[in-house]
Amino acid sequence: MSERYGRLLEHAADAIFTVDETGHFTSVNLIMERAMGHRRGDLIGAHCCSLLDTLQQKVANRLLEGALDGKRQRSEVAFRDVAGRGRIGSITATPIVEHDGRVTGALCIVRDITEERRFADELRQREKLAAVGQLVSGVAHELNNPLAGISAFAQLLDGAGPLNAEQRDAVDTIQMEAKRAAKIVSSLLLFSRQRQPERSNVDLNRVFSDTLALRRFVLATEHIEVITELEPELPHTWADPFQLQQVLLNLLINAEQALRGRKGKRRLILRTRRLGDRIVASVIDNGPGISDETLSRIFEPFFTTKPVGEGSGLGLAISHGIVRQHGGVLRAQSTPGEGAAFDVDLPILSESGNAPRLTMVGEMAGIPRQRRFLIVDNEPSMRQALQLHLRRSGCFADAVSDAPSALALLATRTYGAIFLDLHLAEPSGESLFEELVERDPDHAGRVIFAARDLDSSPAREFLRGAGRPFVGKPFALSTVAALLTQTASR
Repeated sequence: MSERYGRLLEHAADAIFTVDETGHFTSVNLIMERAMGHRRGDLIGAHCCSLLDTLQQKVANRLLEGALDGKRQRSEVAFRDVAGRGRIGSITATPIVEHDGRVTGALCIVRDITEERRFADELRQREKLAAVGQLVSGVAHELNNPLAGISAFAQLLDGAGPLNAEQRDAVDTIQMEAKRAAKIVSSLLLFSRQRQPERSNVDLNRVFSDTLALRRFVLATEHIEVITELEPELPHTWADPFQLQQVLLNLLINAEQALRGRKGKRRLILRTRRLGDRIVASVIDNGPGISDETLSRIFEPFFTTKPVGEGSGLGLAISHGIVRQHGGVLRAQSTPGEGAAFDVDLPILSESGNAPRLTMVGEMAGIPRQRRFLIVDNEPSMRQALQLHLRRSGCFADAVSDAPSALALLATRTYGAIFLDLHLAEPSGESLFEELVERDPDHAGRVIFAARDLDSSPAREFLRGAGRPFVGKPFALSTVAALLTQTASR
């Protein structure tokens, strides 16, 4: 019977060993031998804690002391395998009790839970990002409406008449800061992962090369040697090339910043390769590396190690969201003092059909006079600013805040065009448009939509189906006025 149990222990999937009352190995199985990279004969007689670093030795000693006191113990320790890679092991130590009740040693079973821990950490990270994404999305939406009003009134001031130098500086500053804030809002909305990528068959090598071209001068200025190892005939993936470029550009810039503080040779490796049904793009630097504490939080939104004013803490969080949205994984690996590596791991996917693309309305010139328009927007500042701008151009505009008021006016008046905020309070702008399609097709064909978040899936789906022009908030008053006029002339 003992021979049978011996064979079971020898071929078990977990590492199993026994120690005497002093903590020295008395037996080890094959998995334990292979995992630690030491011969069985070298392990027998050695202290079990000698394979661990100082901090982990304390954990193992406490575990062993408890087992030798007659209590079953369980703990986790970090160790390095035969290849020098960091692993996490769950150890269960059971006292070995003789017939007379004496504890003469312990039986220890070690299960490698590294992958389980990694999966659990990724799951927690996803849940955290999802919760923060919802919060960020709500905040961004609330900021967008007053921001659009600020931008609109700055434009009104700009066109109100001659301004002295001080007034001109003030108006220009307002407009500049409004645009800057709009970009931040746009990044926040992208972080909340509401945008569906505009996908096509993408050559990751080409995206990498194009991204490198954007930074080649800076890399040369910083005396950073760039080594490209792009796998030939790399399969394509079904992705948004601009979003992938955003991810790779962020990784390149982070690597540049990490290398600036390095004395001696600075090296950056850009690599692509195929791994089964996946393709992986890697950005590897020989900089100072990343501490374990920082590495565990590196994809958290708003977490940054950069000085105040030099980083928002959103770059890697947004990149993480983009890669995950493409069915991929963004991984970071580093050993302090030995550089860092970031892997963009994507599936090899075939084309699933091209979806029709939406195009935002650009600037247009020429605003004819004597046009009647209806403005339906729940933001008073937007109604007022657009109404004033249109009146200055010789146009007449009614402005209301909700769908019932708009329907009441439409029942008695005819408008050349209707400016409709998609995000009205209930009933929504979408509901109003659908009612016009059913009851008043002529006016429905004269609607121009405004949306505060053109990247959200529901908005894009609706706008694609409606087939009407649209602008995003904040917008240029001249753009909307020209579009209204153009629509009214048809």
